[in-house]
Amino acid sequence: SIASLGLSGLVMMAEVSVLNEQPPPCACLARIDKLITCILCDFQSLSRQDILLHMLQTHSLVIADVGSVHLLSDYLSFWKPKLDATTPLHSVQDLTVLHKSDDKPAPLPSSATIAQVHESPDRLVQLGCVSELDHRQRHSLRTEHVELLLRCQAAEQAEDTSNPVAHTCFWCQDSVLGSRAFVMHLFERHHLNVGHPDNHVHLHRFVTKLKDMAAQYQCCYCSKTFPDYVKYKSHLRKKKHYKLNPKDASFDEFYIVNYSSPETHWTSVLRQQDPSYSATPASVASSTTSQLQQLTDDFDDPDEPMMKPEQLHGPVVCLVCEDSMSTAIETHFQQAHGWNLAVMFGDVKVYEAVKLVNYARAMKAIGHCWQCGTQDTPELRCSDCASSSEPSWHRPQASLWEDDKYLMPVLSEDALLPLVLDMAKD
Repeated sequence: SIASLGLSGLVMMAEVSVLNEQPPPCACLARIDKLITCILCDFQSLSRQDILLHMLQTHSLVIADVGSVHLLSDYLSFWKPKLDATTPLHSVQDLTVLHKSDDKPAPLPSSATIAQVHESPDRLVQLGCVSELDHRQRHSLRTEHVELLLRCQAAEQAEDTSNPVAHTCFWCQDSVLGSRAFVMHLFERHHLNVGHPDNHVHLHRFVTKLKDMAAQYQCCYCSKTFPDYVKYKSHLRKKKHYKLNPKDASFDEFYIVNYSSPETHWTSVLRQQDPSYSATPASVASSTTSQLQQLTDDFDDPDEPMMKPEQLHGPVVCLVCEDSMSTAIETHFQQAHGWNLAVMFGDVKVYEAVKLVNYARAMKAIGHCWQCGTQDTPELRCSDCASSSEPSWHRPQASLWEDDKYLMPVLSEDALLPLVLDMAKD
C-alpha cells in the first residue's frame, strides 16, 4: 500500500528515530554486541545508529517503529534473504512507500523496486509492522533478548557477590563494597532513588554513569552542570533533585522492565521502593533567615571562581581531634570518637548545621568545652560535661551556638560543611 504523509508525519518520525537511536543496550554479551549487516548490501557496523543512517542515506530504507526492535542484527538477518534492491515492492507485504511531501509525485509503476524508490528524492521505503510474520519475528526477538538480559543480570549479581567492587561515594566519600550495596547506600544514606538493584541490568555501567555525572557536577535530574561541588550540592538540596529524570532516555537501558514490559516505564520500579516518588520535584519553602539566604545566594553566585578538587572533597578536618581525611569521614567520627554525624545533624536545619560546625570549631580553637562553652579543656568536653550521661556528640543548648556570628566559617573552605549540609533537613 502507498502511504502519503507530510514532513510532519510518519516520514519525519522515521528519520528522527534513526538520528536519535541509542547505542546497543548491552555490550557485555557477544551475542548482542556483534556486527550488524545492512539488509540490502554488505555494509557492517557495531552501531545501530550507523547502520540505520546507512540504510536511510544509501537505500532510502527505514525500519518501522525501530525503537521497539530488539536484536537488530538478527532482525535484519531475518529479512536480508527476502529482500534486495531489485525486489518489487508489491511482492513483500511489509514494504510501504512513504512520501516526504504533501505534494504527490508521479505514481510509481506497479513493478517498482526499492532501487527505483531510492532514485526518487521524495520517497522512502518503510519495512515492517504490517504482516503477522513481522510481528511474530519482533516478538520472538524481544523474548530472546529479555532471556539474554536476565542471564546477564544473574551473572552480574553473582559477580557482585563473589568479587565485589569497592566504590567510593561521590557525596560522603564513604567506601562501599559491591555495586548493589552502593545503590542501596545512595538510597538509604542520600535518598537518591534509582530503584532496587534487583530491577537493574548492566549495574556496573549504571553506577559508572552516576559517578561520571557527579564528577562533572552534573545534576542527574535536570542535567544542569555546576562549576564546583558546593553549588552542585546546594542545587540538589534546594531543588529536591535526588532522583532521575523519567524523560532522560539514557537511563532506559539499565532497567529490565523496559525490555520485558515495553508499555511499563522504569519509574514504576522507583515507586515500588519509594511510594512518594514523583517525576516532579517538590518545591522547597524559602528561608526566612536573611543570613541563610545570603549563604545560599553565595553558593549560586555564577561569578565565584571554580574551587579546586582538593578544596571540594577534602581533606576534612575532624571536629574532635587533629586528624584530617578525604574518605571514610563518618566512619572516623564513629569509630574514633563515638560520634554519629547523621544523628547529630539529621534533625537540624541547614543554617543550624552550619552554625553547629563553626561553633564546635571555634570552641576547639580557644580550648573551651563545646557542650558548656566556658571551661578550659584540652579535649572537646570538660570533665564535668564528660561525666554526664549525655553522649559526647550531644548538641549543647541552642543559646550557645545559635548566634548568627557562627554562620561565618572558622576554617576557610571547610570541607565538612558540604557533608553536614547534605545531612541537614531543608
